[in-house]
Amino acid sequence: MFVCCTGMARSGSTWSFNVCRELLEATGEPLIAGYYGEGEALDDFIESRGLEAFPGHVLLKLHQPADRLLGMICDGRARNVFTLRDPRDCLRSRMDFEGKPFDDALMGVAGNLIMYNLYAGATDTLFVRYEAMAADPAAEVRRIAGHLGLAPVEDEVGRIAEATGISAARRKVEDLAGRTDAGTVEIAGRRVDTETCLQTGHIRDGRAGGWRDALGPVERVTANTVLREWLVGLGYAEEGALEAEARHHFGPAPAAA
Repeated sequence: MFVCCTGMARSGSTWSFNVCRELLEATGEPLIAGYYGEGEALDDFIESRGLEAFPGHVLLKLHQPADRLLGMICDGRARNVFTLRDPRDCLRSRMDFEGKPFDDALMGVAGNLIMYNLYAGATDTLFVRYEAMAADPAAEVRRIAGHLGLAPVEDEVGRIAEATGISAARRKVEDLAGRTDAGTVEIAGRRVDTETCLQTGHIRDGRAGGWRDALGPVERVTANTVLREWLVGLGYAEEGALEAEARHHFGPAPAAA
């Protein structure tokens, strides 16, 4: 089975990757799992390693596929799990965790959501909301298992939910700071665990709605304007509320000529 864990950056895609990893490991079949890059570099990796013919499971964590892998997702040769979160919380988290300036982080969020549009319209992707996985992780583990065609017993669901939960992840991230073993690599100044893809600084406060405190009025209205289609379509905001916030900060929009 070929499985991709995609999604918006900072929306819980590492969580979904580890849930899939635990589920696939439990089958006892050979497994290749990890983060091996993005785009064409990942396509090259898949081809050079002959992964499409691998006699077991292949699990890839990524955000931006190129032609080869995207084609596999679109025609059903690769099963896709895409994580979603309030785009403004992803924006705030990318600015904080990645150190990106507002404009760059905003364009990154919009790019992730363009991929959401493609997956929603042309693939059999499973969409998992960050807010749902935080509220009831076991239920989302079951949904992911079903998407992969697996039926773990309830005890196994509970074990996976606990093993991949925020408390366990926080402990692993804290331990990473002191590790230099072969199971870790240094990437862009962060220590990364190659099995779980967790990295130093990975776990923040994780609360929904944190963007309200982190973004200033201009940033809030700009984000609401650029992301309006998705905020409304995904149920994270109502048109009236977005317009009211813009009026509150900047007054009514000028009349059309």
